[in-house]
Amino acid sequence: MQKIPGLAGRVRVGAPDASLTPASGVVAVAELVGRLGMSAALDDAIGEIKQRDRGLSAGQFLVAVAQAQMCGAQFWVDLDRRRADTVGEALSVVATPASTTAVELAERFGPAQVAGIEEGIGEIVGRVMGLLPAARRAVLRAGGATIDLDGTDVECYGATKDGIAYSYKGARAGRPPVATWLRVLTDLSVAHVRCYADHVGGGRFLPRPVPATVTEDQEALQALLAVEAERTSAVSRNSGDLVVMDRSVHTLLAHRYALPRVTGLACFDPARRVLAGSEVPLWPDLVLYLDLPQAAVHDRNRGKFPEDSIFIDTQFNAGIRAYFSHIADQDNAGMVWLDATLAASKLVDIAEAQIRELLRGRET
Repeated sequence: MQKIPGLAGRVRVGAPDASLTPASGVVAVAELVGRLGMSAALDDAIGEIKQRDRGLSAGQFLVAVAQAQMCGAQFWVDLDRRRADTVGEALSVVATPASTTAVELAERFGPAQVAGIEEGIGEIVGRVMGLLPAARRAVLRAGGATIDLDGTDVECYGATKDGIAYSYKGARAGRPPVATWLRVLTDLSVAHVRCYADHVGGGRFLPRPVPATVTEDQEALQALLAVEAERTSAVSRNSGDLVVMDRSVHTLLAHRYALPRVTGLACFDPARRVLAGSEVPLWPDLVLYLDLPQAAVHDRNRGKFPEDSIFIDTQFNAGIRAYFSHIADQDNAGMVWLDATLAASKLVDIAEAQIRELLRGRET
């Protein structure tokens, strides 16, 4: 075997070097927390949670837990693993509490303290706005904020916990809505249409994706059209400058374009006739297609869909891609092909540029 130049000749296996840390990013967190005075702002809003002034304050506790979550912590016991990172702890702006201490402190947060957290976060956001250039502040303060709501499954193991049920994957989980302030297109009035599954509360409430007959698929399409009418009703009345849709009727057509590769059922032509003659669908002026290689589909699945699911099937996904490739080849189709392996920030920048180009064309 030929030695590769520059490659170390010896590999040593042993205990990790205690002078190294996998969480060097805590330095950036410390700078942000210090510059904004996060701990003090939260303390002022929440008040005291302990009788004696020692250890972590309420604000410091919240900062420590938030930092641990940023480093991958999912359970209280993960705080003990963070504490074992000596270098990471030395670089942190606040000390990480032991898991038992954290549970005790968390129990002291009642309704008044939770309301204080919201007040403190509002103060912190105000400080962030104050650090922005005047022109940027003016844009962000004009009009209302655009909030993106998306549900996410949080698995748990307690059978008696409130708001917990079995998800479509068979896991006992809660489904909190996560709200995100969209950072782009803040100078526009943007309406957001949730995807079909999120609108009905989960994919298990939609028709099954693999029909046994063409007739079953036609009935499924009618049910999906009813969902389409519901999810687009608000924006149909008042759309503002822009409507951002998470999936569209093109998704329904692409699904039926790909089905014959898996089932042999000729579902596409009947579906195309139904959708073409219906006044329900909102046909998008611009389609942003995220193209993901099949290998990456399996890598990113991570148990979301079972191995026999049609949504990670190679032939089915090839059919989906073929449909969007076909409409991209049409001269009048507003279609942008995006490499989904790019960083999310890069994809956002590309999408924003394409949307603004579309809107400029409308103005002229």
